[in-house]
Amino acid sequence: MNSGIKLLPIVIIAVLLALAASFILADKDAPTLDATLSDGPRGLQLDVTLEDFNSIGAYFGCDLDVAFGDHRHSTATFTDSSHGVAHYSLGIIYSKSSNTMTLSLSGGNLAHETGLAAGDTITLKVLGENRFYKYTPDYRAGHTDKRSDYDDDQKFGNYRELSGGNLKDDMFYRSSNPWNYTSERAQYCDQYYREIGVENLICMDLSMDGVERRCKALPDAYSTGLYEKGKVHAKALSSTVHAHPEQALFVLQSLLDTEGSVGIFCTYGKDRTGAYCAMIEGLAGASFEEIREDFMESMCNYYHFEKDTPEYEAVASMYVDRVLYLYKHYEYIDDYLSVDWSQMDFQDYVPEEVMTKYLIEVAGVPSELIDAVKDRITA
Repeated sequence: MNSGIKLLPIVIIAVLLALAASFILADKDAPTLDATLSDGPRGLQLDVTLEDFNSIGAYFGCDLDVAFGDHRHSTATFTDSSHGVAHYSLGIIYSKSSNTMTLSLSGGNLAHETGLAAGDTITLKVLGENRFYKYTPDYRAGHTDKRSDYDDDQKFGNYRELSGGNLKDDMFYRSSNPWNYTSERAQYCDQYYREIGVENLICMDLSMDGVERRCKALPDAYSTGLYEKGKVHAKALSSTVHAHPEQALFVLQSLLDTEGSVGIFCTYGKDRTGAYCAMIEGLAGASFEEIREDFMESMCNYYHFEKDTPEYEAVASMYVDRVLYLYKHYEYIDDYLSVDWSQMDFQDYVPEEVMTKYLIEVAGVPSELIDAVKDRITA
């Protein structure tokens, strides 16, 4: 009886080892697909078809092991039209219209991060279902430009006051672009700025020449009046903010070059606006929770989902948290693919310290300028 009890753990270990061995063998025997890369309009195109992908069991929403280079591996989500691709991660995107497959890196430079180029070959193998796919919106088609599809003007225009920490009241605002005449949003954002009497604008998706052209098309807009008074600062910034940390200097210097209230925006008021408003709120002493919630409010407004839902946590985990994480762990900015995103920890995240150090060490902003910005934005 006792000997049988003593043997039981040995039997259990033997069974577990056998199961592990079977999984390893199954994985080793999983079908693979080789694809040669060529230059494409949105990344590197694969010389394979949808049928080829189906032949190894791939399906939209699955993760694929991507083997390349000197025994290097990474994970890519197989999807159509960017649906479910996490930020700073690889995606293989199928275009139905052109019947092509494209390898891309969301939020980064594919060639820089992987070393891959036209003529290289990658080997693909199915890993399983991507945990974000079913809960995330399509970045290009998950929204509309029609006011009637949104609950209210504020959600449609993605506009509101910045808050958190010691930010001055009635001073800093965010929105979609008030000159984007291709979308109904513009008139609602412009009207918002008119109603609150905002005194300056910081535009992050157009050059000054671009602003001038928009103003000519919208001569009666309140925002156009601010441009004519010299109250607009504009520069076309990249939405891949961590790949271009030097852009932060434009935003901070623009704040110092203004007096009075400021409206800050990009095309839709969520990506560039989210990242740089997070920086401003952090410098003003906002908590991580305050910054995350404000960043996510724009995602909720734009893509039609609510807080405390699987969709909310998926988008926060696959995008917003990663942007905020890299402000602190900027050592990964040149190597996104080495990060284990499931291990992100914000327990010791003090935004003011994080943003200040990032600006000095990564963006090269003088500490004196950062101090001046803090004086400008805090009560």
